[in-house]
Amino acid sequence: MKVKKQILTALMLFSILVVSIEKINLGTLADTSGDSPLPMYHQEMIYDVENNQTIMFGGSITGGSSADLESTWVLSSINLTWNKLQDANSPGGRYSHRMVYNTLTGKILLFGGITYAAGAQVNDTWEFDPATNQWTELHPANAPAVRAAHGMYFDPDFNEVVLHAGVNSPTTVNDEVWIYNFSANNWTQLFPTGGPGTGYGHSFLYDEINKVGVLFGGRFADHTLKNDVWFFNRSSVTWTKKIPILKPLERYHLSMAYNPSDDTFVIFGGDNDDTPSRALDDTWVYNPQTNQWTEINTNLKPPARCKHKMIYDQYLNKIIMFGGTGEAFSVSYNDMWIYDPVTETWSQELTSTVPVPLLIIFTSLMSAISAIHYIKKRREN
Repeated sequence: MKVKKQILTALMLFSILVVSIEKINLGTLADTSGDSPLPMYHQEMIYDVENNQTIMFGGSITGGSSADLESTWVLSSINLTWNKLQDANSPGGRYSHRMVYNTLTGKILLFGGITYAAGAQVNDTWEFDPATNQWTELHPANAPAVRAAHGMYFDPDFNEVVLHAGVNSPTTVNDEVWIYNFSANNWTQLFPTGGPGTGYGHSFLYDEINKVGVLFGGRFADHTLKNDVWFFNRSSVTWTKKIPILKPLERYHLSMAYNPSDDTFVIFGGDNDDTPSRALDDTWVYNPQTNQWTEINTNLKPPARCKHKMIYDQYLNKIIMFGGTGEAFSVSYNDMWIYDPVTETWSQELTSTVPVPLLIIFTSLMSAISAIHYIKKRREN
């Protein structure tokens, strides 16, 4: 009778474990390994609002081959797992390209970059449809010159993409402003006066409240790094320089994400040339309403890096960061970090070959079985 009671107790304990495990936050213990991207940098990531997922394409890798970067990856916001898509009509492996999300159609536009096939900058225009998971080359009649590391954002009021600057060749940088009109499938150059000047490696995102493009950082003109903030107004085709009192260090190849829930811009890292590792690990938040920068100091934060990518995930109301390079470009990353704008904290997503909840259940089951086996063996003796 006593043995039966011990067996029942063991089974009850196991049941409690299973019930408890079911309540674990899968977002915290998500499996981001297995079929996941290699360590990379200079990739591009865009959040797909309609499908609660992030689309990633291209990049540079340490090891592997260019074929590894011809794939399109999808990161689910629901469980933070990667899925590699199969599409024979890929734009081809490339890095330092730019992509934007059309909030009116739910499609993604890609322009330019440096392709492995050409070994140089290109000026092709592609569209990705998340509904079919297919890429289509658009072949507009007119297009900007070849370039990489440019800035680009989508303006929903005009149904247009705004493109700025970029590297045309190893020795040529420009300050051009172009717009792509989805209805006409055509690029048109604009000619604003003034502005940041020739440059590359900056961040350029749309501010939904002020209805302007917000530019920060980059390497400009005489190859100096900048920490300026510029607003571009598509309606008036004008640049406006903002002069906040406190500013982050000068940098380029940083990453910036726009948080529409509170109309702020979050930056992390970048290359400032001067640090021993040529990479930064600071987090700053810019408020365009007050024109103020605020540094966010946290005990836990990602390793210093540049050429990484961040996006705002509307489903999670958090910012996701992936990839990048650090330690003087000797290290590449495929880790995933989450920034919570509410708590102003970073957290790293745990990885495991077996999803963590499943691993815990399996371990608990084996422990319960071992306990029962031990009790039965004692009874037999």
